[in-house]
Amino acid sequence: LPPSRRAAAGVTSGAPTKVPMAACLLDEDATHRVIAFCRANKVGLNALLSAVVLLAEWRLRDTPHIPVPYIYPVDLRYLLSPPLSATACTNPVGVATYLAEIDDLTDVLALARDIGETFRADVDAGVIQQSLLHFSPQYVGNPPGLPDVVMLTDNGLIPTMRTPEGVELTAVHGELFFAVDAGIDMYTSKIFADRLMIEYHTHGPEPQRSVE
Repeated sequence: LPPSRRAAAGVTSGAPTKVPMAACLLDEDATHRVIAFCRANKVGLNALLSAVVLLAEWRLRDTPHIPVPYIYPVDLRYLLSPPLSATACTNPVGVATYLAEIDDLTDVLALARDIGETFRADVDAGVIQQSLLHFSPQYVGNPPGLPDVVMLTDNGLIPTMRTPEGVELTAVHGELFFAVDAGIDMYTSKIFADRLMIEYHTHGPEPQRSVE
């Protein structure tokens, strides 16, 4: 395996500490074109963003013959039967997995479709619904023997907020706080004010290079 880009948090603290973050913010026109591309090709925005991040990670790693493992959280509220009521559980989350076999000919749209198809197959098989029976919910770094795992959490559409007259809220950003020394490395995405943002929360080196 290549050397890991992950880095320890540098502190062992009993209290959560803030994870460094770099971000990429698209303008409204670029955001609308990305969404139009998804609709025209009948692929979900989350699947497309996943494919984009995985392709970028593959290029940055410069190890073309090693697959890129990908895991991401799934809101189980819409998948369980019988359904959960709004107050039945605070955070019903499962874990989805995907192994990205990427080469120089990989097309971002084909990769996005395969991610979506794999997700639907795993939902139909009940794999994601039972995932936390097999995964530790605590973040403890990379599983032994695997290349660096990519994580992406889609925060979806952030609603507008009421503001006093004459005050306009133009941007938001996420902050992560963890009390682990393993080192955090994960992407998040969101849309606010018609602008798509991808954030990279990491203790590793050169986070801005990744989002660029």
